[in-house]
Amino acid sequence: MLNQLGVSESSLIFSGLLAAFSETNDGRYYFIYDVKNDIIRWSKAAVSFFGLPGEMVTHAKQDWLNRVHIEDCASVSNEMEILCRREREHSILRFRVKDRNGSYVTCECSGSAVCDEEQRVLYFAGTLVNYGIQSRIDTVTGLPNLYTFFNDLKDDRKKLRSGSVMLIGSSRFAEINDVYGYSFGNQVLLTFAEMLRQQFGEDCTVYRMEGVKFAILSHTRTVEELEKRYDMLRYGTRQGLEIRDCRIHLFLAGGIMPINEFNISSHTVYSCLLYAYSDSKDRHQGELVKFHNRISQQSKRWLEELNVIRECVIDGCRGFYLCYQPIIRVKDGTLAGMEALIRWKNDVYGEVSPNDFISILEKDTVFPELGAWILRQACIDAKPFADRDPYFIVNVNLSYAQIERSNFADGVMAILKETGYNPSNLCLELTERCRILDENMLSDKVCTLRSQGIRFALDDFGTGYSSLNLLRKMPIDEVKIDRQFVKDILGNRVDQNIINGLTNTVTSTGKAICIEGVETEELKDFLRHYPATYFQGYLYSKPVPIEEFKNLRFERLAPDMSKRKTIEEMKTINEKTNHVILNCARMLHEEENFLDGVSKIMTEMGRVIHPERIYLATSDGKTATLEKEWCAPGIKREHVAYRQFPVSCFDWWKDYMDKDGVVIVRNTPQLAEVAPIGAKHMTKYHIKQEMVVLLYDHDRVIGYLGINNYRDVELINTRNLLQTIALFIAAEIRNQNLIHQLTRLSREDQLTGCGNRNAFDEDIRAMECDEKSLGMVFADLNGLKATNDNFGHGKGDQLIVEAADLLASLYDEGKLYRVGGDEFIVTFSGFSQDEFDHLMQERVHSLSESTVNISLGWGWASDSTTRKKVQSEAEQMMYHRKAQYYRLHDRRRR
Repeated sequence: MLNQLGVSESSLIFSGLLAAFSETNDGRYYFIYDVKNDIIRWSKAAVSFFGLPGEMVTHAKQDWLNRVHIEDCASVSNEMEILCRREREHSILRFRVKDRNGSYVTCECSGSAVCDEEQRVLYFAGTLVNYGIQSRIDTVTGLPNLYTFFNDLKDDRKKLRSGSVMLIGSSRFAEINDVYGYSFGNQVLLTFAEMLRQQFGEDCTVYRMEGVKFAILSHTRTVEELEKRYDMLRYGTRQGLEIRDCRIHLFLAGGIMPINEFNISSHTVYSCLLYAYSDSKDRHQGELVKFHNRISQQSKRWLEELNVIRECVIDGCRGFYLCYQPIIRVKDGTLAGMEALIRWKNDVYGEVSPNDFISILEKDTVFPELGAWILRQACIDAKPFADRDPYFIVNVNLSYAQIERSNFADGVMAILKETGYNPSNLCLELTERCRILDENMLSDKVCTLRSQGIRFALDDFGTGYSSLNLLRKMPIDEVKIDRQFVKDILGNRVDQNIINGLTNTVTSTGKAICIEGVETEELKDFLRHYPATYFQGYLYSKPVPIEEFKNLRFERLAPDMSKRKTIEEMKTINEKTNHVILNCARMLHEEENFLDGVSKIMTEMGRVIHPERIYLATSDGKTATLEKEWCAPGIKREHVAYRQFPVSCFDWWKDYMDKDGVVIVRNTPQLAEVAPIGAKHMTKYHIKQEMVVLLYDHDRVIGYLGINNYRDVELINTRNLLQTIALFIAAEIRNQNLIHQLTRLSREDQLTGCGNRNAFDEDIRAMECDEKSLGMVFADLNGLKATNDNFGHGKGDQLIVEAADLLASLYDEGKLYRVGGDEFIVTFSGFSQDEFDHLMQERVHSLSESTVNISLGWGWASDSTTRKKVQSEAEQMMYHRKAQYYRLHDRRRR
């Protein structure tokens, strides 16, 4: 093949490159470029993907530049010239190139020059990596992504290549998205990514990780050198980034560690980085945290140990086992339940405390697998106890890493079904670290599982600044007070006052209290003076394996059968409610039209809870719109005349809203005194009592689900049902809004706001099926390149926006699309030829008076199925007019 390119026999030493032209399916394409003859030989896969004229392409340079994105042409052409001048022999360049369908994909070209005896460049041979296929590039920043990061770390491990790796992220970035929008947020990410490239130089690789985190990998710079550059970067971002005339301040946090242990997996390295990053963000105000400090104190054995633990999780949780500590009723000293606590041991490392691995393993993708194993094993071990004692509870700790998974609630219920364990005998404990989760998401999942009978406890209460906030906003059943508040309580008046305040405050809300750390009889007797429900601590037993736990003995009293009857009644009510909830969820899921599903749900709810009226309203933050209303037989549809009303009408609800976001109001004489607007509203519509659940998207109210004049005897049933159904409806509304937003983004040009190429292709296909007449204007902006070259791309973008605004105002009868860098198309449907021609002549005159120079052409056909002919006719006229324009002006477009 090299001979076909005119290569001398002596060059056959490169014949090994022939293998490069075999078929590939991983997005890698191989080529050899004959510099002198301007001929290139491509692999077959490249010919197919890019729509090349053949494996052998003549006039190769110009052919390739015609395919490269216009914004990348200069850098590609410049790189080729540098190689030909032998200013360097090896090249790596990333750019965008058009595929056979006309869409641009990001590729990276790498290769080397081949020279003759006089050091003249004869050939350039290399590879083109298609990141559009391999998904190795982040679409927002253009940086290598998490997938590439792990692959690069694996390569370093195989090659025993040492270095340093840093993880950098921005805290409170959600505030930028909330205030300015996600498009602006992406621009901030793009600007910050460029700052990282400039700050860390060419000898470092920058990666875009999850969310707003970035990694920097270097094989030449020391940890200390990277730390200095991090400090400079941190100072710069605190001063602010100039973006769209706004100054945006970023507050960074970072973790760093050396790579010099090659028996540690890339995932373990990343977990350690996440731990150091979180430590920087939560405890060190953003100062760079060096993970290797801890390693030096406890030796590298600890990191190796962590790596083994992680591999054990992957290997079916090998080496893990559970210990259980009893939970005792304060009032009579009987066994109420037990808490499951994880342990791990190994022949090499012995027994390892969970304090040494949980906080880091939580940040690893394998942790949910361990969490599921813990829950499953705890249910298996607790089932014999729960079968004998219907009040027995097993407590299982949850990690935020489990809860944030979308299938968390389904996974819990699947494990309960698999093990045959009753949900009412399970209590899930939320830890202080759950504060990092979105409150609405956490509350939704807690409510979903509570509706199935599962209890929730707030663990380590008082140890973190978010405990009170979680207690206030989460539907919690039990609060566990950490041992640090009771270990010195006998002689510490401050601790006594704290425990007194905590226990009285929590129990006044109807929640149970468990005090941990009860280790002596004296401490137990002292703590009995406080209104606690349960005690837990070494006085009763240290955590022991299940076989030892079975041999523990506690004072046991016979169950109170009168209470058992009440529990059975409540169980019947809950089962009935759960059955209705499942029916409603199925209706909402199976119905194609959302509001039709809501209508069926309301009918089902009305059949069970017998209110006079059920209604659903959506909100945009200013106006509430009544979407659906169900009325019992004989009840007039009062609300129909008031389909839209300002949300300020509901301000008085805030005084009647509980911590779960439920409003319960009764129309009493006292209501007229404290909330006259509410009383007037309820009287006008004959409402005696009303219950409303607010629907949320994060902190934003997106709707209201309410019922009027329900039966008091069914209050608990009604409340649970309404709350749970509200969660389903809120999730569906959020999904509908997201689909609408994604559809808009997929069809909207982000710079001008008009339709994009995707919207044009979709709409034109629809028009072709319409059999109506089709008119089309093809417009091209004049002088854009000169503007970019002389005044910068910011001015060029401004010119494009002005052109779009001008075309939109001139041709408001049609649909405007931006189909290329400076190319626009306007389509018209249903116009006669005379009407269309008259419109075109009229608007061309208006266009000539504008300061924005645009060349355009147009075409018309009576049948839209001939749209290619119409488009070709419009393009030819446009290019003819553009040629006339440039004959009259000095500027030349290249």
